[in-house]
Amino acid sequence: AGWSSVVVGATVVGWRLRVRADQLSAVCRAFAEGRYDTRADLPSGALSGLGRGLNHLGERLEQIHNELARSRALLDSALGALSEGVACLDPLNNVIYANTAYRVFAAGGDDVTGQPFYRHLPSAALEEPLSRIKGGELDVGPFDLPHARRHLRARLTRADDDIVVLVLHDLSEVKRLELRRRDFMSAISHELKTPLTAILGFTETILDDESCDARQMRIFIEKIARQADRLAVLVRDVLILSRLEEGAWSPKAEVIDLVALGHEVIDDFQSAAANGRVALVLEADEHVTVTADREAMRMLIGNLVSNAVRYNRVDGTVWLR
Repeated sequence: AGWSSVVVGATVVGWRLRVRADQLSAVCRAFAEGRYDTRADLPSGALSGLGRGLNHLGERLEQIHNELARSRALLDSALGALSEGVACLDPLNNVIYANTAYRVFAAGGDDVTGQPFYRHLPSAALEEPLSRIKGGELDVGPFDLPHARRHLRARLTRADDDIVVLVLHDLSEVKRLELRRRDFMSAISHELKTPLTAILGFTETILDDESCDARQMRIFIEKIARQADRLAVLVRDVLILSRLEEGAWSPKAEVIDLVALGHEVIDDFQSAAANGRVALVLEADEHVTVTADREAMRMLIGNLVSNAVRYNRVDGTVWLR
């Protein structure tokens, strides 16, 4: 009977130890799987100290996990707000992190995490800079990286021995504005050349032709005056456009007489209309007032009249009503 009691007691103790060991093993597996909120619930006795130690470890792991998650969320928010594209590449050139701008620049917004960069960016342009970074340089760039109708400017930076940071700046809008500026300067140079050539020609004629009488002199001077007025209009328009581009222009509202303004615009283009044999006609009441910016309104009406004259037919008519 005594030995039976001992055997039964030993069996019960062994069973309890096995149950507690299984519970501790389950907690360890949960930690390994990232479930740090799992806890061991052991009564006092054998293995209870180990259970308390595991619970304390779980609390610490959960705290560290939450802190890392908050830091990652903060990093994602900060980098996600950047207009520059930022990506981190591992030693195999796979993207292990990419912010929103990078995904837009490189892949039209698609997720690129886990993919080699050359699946969405031209590898030829990045091959030489990457080899320099992996050869020991800490920073390479900036260098141009045209891709998907975008003009990107890239820079590579070594984060540590294994990770390379790729930063992309989108210069597409800057390049587009530069092209527009060149086109504008080419167009305005041509527009300025016409009145300047006429002024110089009439001036040289007056200076060289000593037989020029007073009537002819007046005709030439009137032509010079008209071309000078045209030149002044062009220069004024350039200045206004420059202020618009720089954001330094703001409308100045005032009550203006549109009929009087219409007469001024017609006078500005009378010479160009005469050269193209186009008649300019103003049809309006005696006075029509409006509250607007005078120079902006004059430019608006002038652009309409200019196009109407330029693209009219010979012996055509432009009505300003």
